[in-house]
This record gives sequence, C-alpha cells and structure tokens, in this order.
Amino acid sequence: MVIGIGINVRVSGALKSQVDQPVAGLVEGTSDVPDRNLIVANLVRELQRGIAEFERHGFEPFRGPWQSIDAFRGQFVRIGISSDWIEGRVVGVDNRGALQLETGSGAKLVSSGELAPSVRAL
Repeated sequence: MVIGIGINVRVSGALKSQVDQPVAGLVEGTSDVPDRNLIVANLVRELQRGIAEFERHGFEPFRGPWQSIDAFRGQFVRIGISSDWIEGRVVGVDNRGALQLETGSGAKLVSSGELAPSVRAL
C-alpha cells in the first residue's frame, strides 16, 4: 500500500496567487508554527491506528464519519473509468467504500476512477 499525503504548513501569498484552486496552510493567520516532526509523528500514529482498524473491521467504522463530511454527497459528478465516463448524483458510499452513484440508468457502485464535478443536472 502506498499513501501519499501533502501538508501545507505555511502558504505564502505569492504561492496562493500561482495556484489555480483554494489552498491553505496549518498556520493561517498566526506566527505560531508547530514542530514539523510532531505533526508527522501524530499523523503516522493516527494512520497506523486507522489502518489497524481497517484491517480488523473493513470500511464500515469509517463510513458514517466519511459521509458526514463528504463534499460531493448530493452533487452531480462525472467519473472517468479508463476512457469511459459515468455521470450521476453522489448518494454516498457503501460499507466497502464504493461510491454510490444515481445515474440516468439506475444506481451504480464505483470502486475506482477519476471524479470530476459536473456543472449540469442529469
């Protein structure tokens, strides 16, 4: 398993002006910069805890918390799978973590793909 995580500790105004999407840092509006080693140590500890729970119980314990903060729930999206696209409204995730999508041809479960927000309703 490979997990890639990027954390912006401090983001300069110059960098924000170069990025084409919203960006933030951990120390927005303060000069109090946390120790980076402490940030990484806490992150690794929590990742180890989460991975151990996932190994024991699967995705189910994470489902409720995921759905409570899912920014795409209720939104219309496009999912790229290989060279094909599926469009629909995000309903949630199932107990395995597959995306539940309501499409024009019925409900679909999507386990992998590239998600792009859609600007139109189906």
